[in-house]
Amino acid sequence: MHSSCGEDSALAVFACLEQEALLDDHGTVVLLDAAGTEVARLAYSGG
Repeated sequence: MHSSCGEDSALAVFACLEQEALLDDHGTVVLLDAAGTEVARLAYSGG
């Protein structure tokens, strides 16, 4: 999953967001399917 623009493939999906979706030092990414069901979650902290 990429927040930037690009061409989707079997291994990559691009959201093409106009503003940053994540903070540089911490955050949580939640991936939802078309029905709104959570399918993946990743929390991270930089350091």
